[in-house]
Amino acid sequence: MKYFLLGCLCLVLGQIIAWFQTNGLLISEWIANNLILTCLVCGPVVAYFFAIGTKFVYGYTEAIFAARFLGFATGYLVFVPLAWIFFGESPFTFKNILSFGLCCTLISIQL
Repeated sequence: MKYFLLGCLCLVLGQIIAWFQTNGLLISEWIANNLILTCLVCGPVVAYFFAIGTKFVYGYTEAIFAARFLGFATGYLVFVPLAWIFFGESPFTFKNILSFGLCCTLISIQL
């Protein structure tokens, strides 16, 4: 279980960094002016977290689908609060609440 949780943590960290890498240019002038540098710095870190997270989740579940679904679900769970904090987009729409519930269900099934 320790490796499963560590894998989930790696996937979440990768998703957070990827979110700032792809959306940061909309909230930071520095990132917008240094997009190539941002991608060169963040890209390998994101790839590492995703690869290690996948390895840990697969090692625990022995199912590559589990790692994929967890990667998707953590991406959505990270995107919602960050979009709310930085762009003011409400997570409290029917569509977002339903999607959030489905992501939680995906994670629970993999546990």
